[in-house]
Amino acid sequence: MTAIAPERRAEGARTASPSSALPLPWGMAVAFLSGALTTLSFPPTRLPGAVLLGVAAGLWAMARMPSGRRGAACGLAWGLGFGSLMFRWALELDLVAYLGLVPLQAAFWALTGAAVARTARSGLDGRWVVTVAAVWTLVEAIRARWPLSGFEWGQLGLASADLPVREAAAVVGALGLTGLTVAVAASLVVLANRPARWRPLALSILAVGVLTGVGMLPWTSDDGELTVAVVQVDDPCPGEFAADCPNLRARLLEALVAGTAGLEDEPDLLLWGEGTLRADSPEEAGEVLHQDAGTLPAPLLAGITNPGEPGRYHNRNVLYDTDGEVLAHYSKRKPVPFGEYVPWRSTLGGIAEVGRLVPSDAIPGEDAVPMDVSGGRSATLGTVVSWEVTFSRLVRDAGRVGQGVAALTTQASYGPDQPVSDQLLGAAQLRAAELDQPVIVAATTGRSAVAMPGGELVGSTALYAGDTLEIDVPLRSGSTPYALWGEVPIIVVAAGVIGAMWWSRRDSNPRTVVPG
Repeated sequence: MTAIAPERRAEGARTASPSSALPLPWGMAVAFLSGALTTLSFPPTRLPGAVLLGVAAGLWAMARMPSGRRGAACGLAWGLGFGSLMFRWALELDLVAYLGLVPLQAAFWALTGAAVARTARSGLDGRWVVTVAAVWTLVEAIRARWPLSGFEWGQLGLASADLPVREAAAVVGALGLTGLTVAVAASLVVLANRPARWRPLALSILAVGVLTGVGMLPWTSDDGELTVAVVQVDDPCPGEFAADCPNLRARLLEALVAGTAGLEDEPDLLLWGEGTLRADSPEEAGEVLHQDAGTLPAPLLAGITNPGEPGRYHNRNVLYDTDGEVLAHYSKRKPVPFGEYVPWRSTLGGIAEVGRLVPSDAIPGEDAVPMDVSGGRSATLGTVVSWEVTFSRLVRDAGRVGQGVAALTTQASYGPDQPVSDQLLGAAQLRAAELDQPVIVAATTGRSAVAMPGGELVGSTALYAGDTLEIDVPLRSGSTPYALWGEVPIIVVAAGVIGAMWWSRRDSNPRTVVPG
């Protein structure tokens, strides 16, 4: 047997890999600007092609790094460029929150950058495209779960909220859409590096088209409709935290009661946003509600905060009958770090105004709760609170116990120039596409809307203005592939691809062969 000379293998790898390496400062600069460019596909700008161009340019810079360490530096730079704009709303909470959130999230893309650079050594081809898409997908799955409660905000799949391809989420979820987006972007890098290599791009686009078509199939069936009325109010204290707004709850209740009295038609269900009621218990809040509002025109699903054990509280969605009796309640399962609880409070509670603005910690709930909103008819909704709508697995749990999902939220902690509300509505569109069920977003101070089955957004209200939304919402029974299996198949496939590629690289390493 004759051994293949290691130097010839290395030469072959070099001819297949990117044409030239970039100096690290230039690579990091390109990656940073590419990350910033990617944000233009999200609200408020919503430029559809920016996500592909931004990711492709970032991957191009990472692939031209001569080592995994330098690739990680470029990945970090991409994450900083992306996160500094995508998560700028965190500045409304606290500078410390922003300075902690952005680098922490950027570190995940450092992992991706290292993998992109290392795998590029073997050449930019279809195998590289598949590997990069798998790595990005798996890292996103980790980011959605760790640290603390995880963070799905900014997942690339959410950039498809206003595009027909969002319907592929019924099969692969937003996480799978993220992987498909990366595959198309990586294929553009391959094509730019060697124009004759068009097959990865064609196959990536074909995969997107096929999965979109499959997602459009009638996975669920019509199960009647529900006439809902969302009542939102003008913010009593624009841009201020609830702790700094005097008599906030009384002012909210007065405005909500007035808005409900002004409804044109009698709905099947009333919805008020997050934190609109406050009392020592949901039952006590119902008594106050009945005293102030009298008999309501329909059952009410409203947000309430009430004390729990010392130093802790509940953030709940509570379903009341027309006389204020509690019918069901759901406790928020994923409180917001530094917004509803302070991690490591003994150490961090005294930083800036964290301790004052978050004096007590929310008690997380445990399970999704079905809300029988029909008054005897067969109509049941699952429900989530606020930013939980950005967690695909939480909304999936809610959708599995109902024929649609209601998300109660607010906007009061953020200024009118922040895109938080629109980004949250984009997440609701993806959740509706994943489940092929309606997702009703009822906001205290805006913006409220309904994402119809399939993800079309209708009836969006004004932001920071008293407004109502009265709409017939179609209910759905049945399950999409995503509703049945969630993200497990996507994670397993991504992990399998990475394992197979690692094994094949291991087997192809040069070995010393002893002549026989």
